[in-house]
Amino acid sequence: MKLSKNMANALGAGTSLTAAKVHYGAEQRVAVSALDGRSQFGLVAPAGMVYIPPSDSDAVVVQTDSGRMCLGIRMSQSLSPMEAGELMIYSQGGASITLKNNGNVIISGKLVINGEEY
Repeated sequence: MKLSKNMANALGAGTSLTAAKVHYGAEQRVAVSALDGRSQFGLVAPAGMVYIPPSDSDAVVVQTDSGRMCLGIRMSQSLSPMEAGELMIYSQGGASITLKNNGNVIISGKLVINGEEY
């Protein structure tokens, strides 16, 4: 709770954060239900990244003077042991890319490059 208040204060007056349940996502938009009912609005992601959150995910929604945006979803438990500083990108279908602290890149799933399977 303290973290959400600090984030809202940093974003400015008229800003609030809330938790919501994802109903569906498509084309950089998400439909969620929160305390005030069901709404649809845009997603926020790092530059160069696009994602669609899975249904029933717990989302964090920011309300500002200019509208609502979904900041992201609560992380589920990782699919494999990870250390601080490591990064994993994964899909619900089981594919993943893990960047390890030792410099290894671990790719799980079918690898396809320019249409060719490796």
